[in-house]
Amino acid sequence: MLNQSMLSQSMLSQSDTTGLAGGLAGGLVVESLAKASAWRLTAGLAAAAGQWGQMMALARLGPAEMVGRYALALSLASPLLLAANLQLRTVLVTDAAGRFSWRRCRSICGWATGVAWAALALLVATTGWRRQALETALVAAAKSIENAADLHHGLLEREQRHALGAAAWVAKSALAVAGFAAALYWTGKLWPALAMAAAAHALVLALVERRSTRSARARANPSVGGSIAELASRAVPLGMVVALISLLANIPRWFVDRRQGPEALGYLAALGCFPLGLQALIGAAAQAATARLAVLSLANRMAFQELAGRLAWLAAGAGGIAVVATPWLAEVAGAVYRPEYASHPALLGWLLVAGALAGVGGILGTAVTAAGHSAGQPGVYAAAAGASALYCHWRVDAQHPTAGAQAMALGAAVVALGQGCLMGRLMACLRRIG
Repeated sequence: MLNQSMLSQSMLSQSDTTGLAGGLAGGLVVESLAKASAWRLTAGLAAAAGQWGQMMALARLGPAEMVGRYALALSLASPLLLAANLQLRTVLVTDAAGRFSWRRCRSICGWATGVAWAALALLVATTGWRRQALETALVAAAKSIENAADLHHGLLEREQRHALGAAAWVAKSALAVAGFAAALYWTGKLWPALAMAAAAHALVLALVERRSTRSARARANPSVGGSIAELASRAVPLGMVVALISLLANIPRWFVDRRQGPEALGYLAALGCFPLGLQALIGAAAQAATARLAVLSLANRMAFQELAGRLAWLAAGAGGIAVVATPWLAEVAGAVYRPEYASHPALLGWLLVAGALAGVGGILGTAVTAAGHSAGQPGVYAAAAGASALYCHWRVDAQHPTAGAQAMALGAAVVALGQGCLMGRLMACLRRIG
């Protein structure tokens, strides 16, 4: 969630922050930004709650092996479909000059989604994951629907209709969890549950999101705007960053499934939902502070550094508290899921360490992005993904049940270190300017 929050600000230019500084005096811009951030946070929390709700239903009603199959399907489909998203919603929202029409964005999203499906089919067909073909296809279908819905949310945000977008996410998550749990309870199989979740996304897209943007789409002039090549040059780098973030999260899952089996992956995935609460807290702080960080990076270098430092310490402190509370949280896992999940406190502890480190890295990344210096971030995530993969190759086996979580913690540590270096370079740049 926090990384998505950071990416949503990745196209904030220096001229935009200057405009924010001008509006700060009257308070109107800050008030509208605060409201928009609150609604975006509501949508993000709804999405996270939907994800955790499905995982909770699966861990409660099915064996750990089924949870592992679900996690593997997500890990195979998510990087490719998130890359196909290309963050076109961000492009639409930040395209103040109106260079790119909604129809052009829809066209490139459709082509990118088709390429992602072809790559996913090749991946499943040429690896030992053919047993996951149906479940992976259903997850990919839901992600494809999300990509289409994201374009409509871009129009809603551009027209400042944030409340409607948040309401759509709340309805979508609630319907998806209810349908997923009901299908799983009555059939005892994973694929009908995934089909019901995808159907819920499609229903909200058809009845809410498409209808709510009908007038905006009718007003759009398809002949106005830049070319497909210009749009791609702006959107593809954003899509690649999202894909790298997803890849970083999912590389350990692939190794755990291969070397430890789907049951071990099930424990890793289910317990991995607990850091979501930590991420929600840190994400809320980052979203609330993004506009202020952007203004301070231009107006007051010392205040910018002080605010970023306080937020980073907040993330570290919250993460430390969560790690200390690991034994209690393990008992909660046993109560919420099944008793056997309480017998893996070491695994949960490493996952919470990873969440804490990711929070610190996310805060620093938010500060760097708000100041308009995000060019080095793709390299940071690529280095983190490489380090995680190397550790998994060396360490993940049946004798090391926590190695997958340790790889996640290592990747998060590399991100935090890399973002810290970018922050240091940014402060040196601001000192030279000031």
